[in-house]
Amino acid sequence: MTRTQDSSGEKPSGNGISIFVWPVNGLKKVFADTTPPDDRLKLAPIELSAAAGECEVAQIAVHAIGGQVMLHAPNLSLLRCGSHKIPLDHMSCRFVELVPVRFNSQDVPPSEQVRAAPAYFPDPLCGEDHMHLPEAQTRAIWLRVEVPRDAVPGDYAGSVEVVSSAGNFCMPVKLTVWPVVLPEKIDFSMTLWVWPFIIAKYHGVRLYSKDFWPLLERYAAEMAAHRQDTIFTPIVGPDALIDVIKTESGGYRFDFSNFDRWVQIFLDAGFHRIEGAHIYDDSIRFVRIRDEASGLIQTIKKDGTAKDFVVDDAYMEMVKALFASLRDHLRKRGWADRYVQHIFDEPFEGEITVYVDLARTLRDIWPEVKFIDAADSDPALFEVIDILVPLIDHRTIYKDSEKFTRDGKMLWSYTANFPRGAYPGTYLDLDLIKVRILPWIMWRYGVTGFLYYALGYWEVQFAVERHRFDPYSGDLDDSIILYNPWLDPAQNATWRCPPGSWGFCYPPRDAFSQDPRILTPHLVENFNVWREGGQSLKMHEAPLADRMKTLTGPVVSIRWEQMREGIEDYGLLCVLRDEIAQADPDVAQEVQQILDNLILSIAPDWIHYTRNPEEIDRARQVIVDQIVRLRQR
Repeated sequence: MTRTQDSSGEKPSGNGISIFVWPVNGLKKVFADTTPPDDRLKLAPIELSAAAGECEVAQIAVHAIGGQVMLHAPNLSLLRCGSHKIPLDHMSCRFVELVPVRFNSQDVPPSEQVRAAPAYFPDPLCGEDHMHLPEAQTRAIWLRVEVPRDAVPGDYAGSVEVVSSAGNFCMPVKLTVWPVVLPEKIDFSMTLWVWPFIIAKYHGVRLYSKDFWPLLERYAAEMAAHRQDTIFTPIVGPDALIDVIKTESGGYRFDFSNFDRWVQIFLDAGFHRIEGAHIYDDSIRFVRIRDEASGLIQTIKKDGTAKDFVVDDAYMEMVKALFASLRDHLRKRGWADRYVQHIFDEPFEGEITVYVDLARTLRDIWPEVKFIDAADSDPALFEVIDILVPLIDHRTIYKDSEKFTRDGKMLWSYTANFPRGAYPGTYLDLDLIKVRILPWIMWRYGVTGFLYYALGYWEVQFAVERHRFDPYSGDLDDSIILYNPWLDPAQNATWRCPPGSWGFCYPPRDAFSQDPRILTPHLVENFNVWREGGQSLKMHEAPLADRMKTLTGPVVSIRWEQMREGIEDYGLLCVLRDEIAQADPDVAQEVQQILDNLILSIAPDWIHYTRNPEEIDRARQVIVDQIVRLRQR
């Protein structure tokens, strides 16, 4: 039975159970114990502002009163402005799931944490179209609106209908489309490293098999939708995309079939840069080589550490042959200008000399190739690295950013499990503004790219061996271990890996970690049989097909959503920069001062930045107002 909402946002039900619904900024985390606002009679609609070509997000909080509630997929209406509209395929709603965090990130003061652990933190945008809402708890619905590039400026209106077992509630939505079009290619690069074996492992497909490639296409599409433009591409090691063949004459030839397919998938998705993975790294350990005469697989084993480096051993002889062949192949395919190369990750102290020797060896083979690495410990590295990627807590390099650009270098930034303290970051127990603000601070320092070691590194990075001990044989169990970030976002090692540090998306969730109230009371014993197309073992306990979702791609997080929002903020800044460059000098100087003051108020440095979401909204409006002002002259 459909009922009419009251002005307070509360939806009553005949059985005494009701829901209370209210809008929430997309930069606020909604927890299970988040309570409705005190002034319930003055609830505003969802209000969004965006440039054409931009994606905007908001949340709808739903609180259960008087009993438990089942939430169903919301109903979306078109956003209309006169005869113009934002189509439904540019809008989506997802329920925000909660994940458990046992311990807070170490060395982060309580004032910088969104709340103390242990607690359940909102993060994944789950694929299910239903969510169970216990009595007196709150959940969030994540609204995403992708404004078409050809959208006509103006004020659009529509609604989201929250659908529940306690009745429905219609939340008004207002969208102002500014008379500004965001660049299709923003002058900002991002790479979130993709580990092919992890995708294959967690989706249960053989690496580089016929089932792997359609799966990779879905990942590429989601990454491009979040403004990633650079793809980490393994060229040596266990999951290398280039097959190595030892010829009968003792030389090498290389099969680029998988490499080409990988690269083409990401270029087709809209990526612009190919990022060759590390040549020498402790994650490599060995390289498979197929003997042409016998067809047998051989391996060259390496530790991948500085002490293991020998410039003319069998491994490096293979690498030099591969790099020359890769150079020629990329030139032939027309991809050479898109390619950058890693050497090894985070060189430090005694590794510096090895790094420089490797760089010079590869540079002799391919003089114009550009090197990129996360490295900030020694000025000697900056002589050979073309794209400098220091940690955001580097003491001096950001002060000298103009010097590096004058020297023809590019300056990027990276974060990982460090730094912590008051620095911005991507951990689950931090406010979302700490993700959103990263591109703003990068703009402040002339940084044009962001590197993070993982899109989703769902592995137990620090395994506790006793958990793998076989009490019957007395041996360690070396079978494949599947880590579940839905249940332990800290990778069994909170002291080393802050919660959520493994990346920005989740693997599909299996039935064992889903709420059985969403599916059916005894789902697990039937799940595998049903998924393979068989009959349920107990028909009355079979999965509910309209509720069951077997996802075949990544599960997005709200942190990843806000990383994209920050990059699009950077895009607005680029538009204003370009308008200033074309303006009359006197006006340009005035607007430049307004922009400089704005950045210093929002993001003066890596520690002193705004924690207030409303200041981000106000800053965006100032940027657009100045763009419009310059265009009207």
